[in-house]
Amino acid sequence: MHLIPLIKCKLLKKEPATNSLQLDDRLSVNLEYKSNLIRNKIGVLVSKHVKETNNEKVQSKVEDDRRFTIDASIMKVMKSRRKIDYQQLIIETTKLLQARFKPDPIQIKQRIEHLIERFFIERDEEDKRIFKYIA
Repeated sequence: MHLIPLIKCKLLKKEPATNSLQLDDRLSVNLEYKSNLIRNKIGVLVSKHVKETNNEKVQSKVEDDRRFTIDASIMKVMKSRRKIDYQQLIIETTKLLQARFKPDPIQIKQRIEHLIERFFIERDEEDKRIFKYIA
């Protein structure tokens, strides 16, 4: 994999002279190589797998940060209102988060359920659409 740029810039000779690199190919140093440049730039091939892995790490980090931000916004609304219905909570949380990113209402609902499980908020006894802040 790392030999391909050396073959392309003619620092290495490859037998047979095909475009693909196989296990049974023979490589040798090109002793006749000459260049008029003081410095030769040899490109480095980056594996697609490495790029995808980095993208996945960044994406998971962004998702984690968004979860915490959604939690904080929900708690901010709940602390100020103490008691609020579901639709109003979604609307106010979305307004708070608009400056950073456009949240998905499904994500907000999941975070509300998570906060209920962690006993930060609870559903009202009479009306299940109303949430109460637990101090």
